[in-house]
Amino acid sequence: MATYGLATLLGNYPIGYEFKDENEPLHLTHVNSFSINMDQYELENKLRDLLAHQEEVVTYALSDEFFGPNKDTLVTQLELNTELAKLHDAIMSMLESEGATFKWPFYLRDGYKPHVAVKTQRIKRGDKVVIKDISMATKLSDEEDAIHKILATFPLGKHD
Repeated sequence: MATYGLATLLGNYPIGYEFKDENEPLHLTHVNSFSINMDQYELENKLRDLLAHQEEVVTYALSDEFFGPNKDTLVTQLELNTELAKLHDAIMSMLESEGATFKWPFYLRDGYKPHVAVKTQRIKRGDKVVIKDISMATKLSDEEDAIHKILATFPLGKHD
């Protein structure tokens, strides 16, 4: 079973773009590392249908914090406003209804803390973050430092 992740990329990255953890795009993770007994294209269709009914979400950068098991990963937290919480819940409900399993379920639902990791680029307190689309990526192998590949990007809302 393939493993996927869903995130809003803060920048323009084409479908097929490949990256390793150390050079991952600046992003807001919506659902990290899940498996589902469904082929990629069926999952893409379900996500496309779901997200076509979701409105764009605007949120703002809050304070910097240290996350991770050793509290050594610098991130900028984002406001978990009503719209972002509804978007997260809608995605989770669809994935759960389809039998998805999650590698880190404690970071989802009530444990969801939207943030953007500080890398070579960053966002700063007060920055406006507009969530217009969500991308789906997968690891190309089961190795810990495997290359990730963007498989699809789904716009939020109806677009002509």
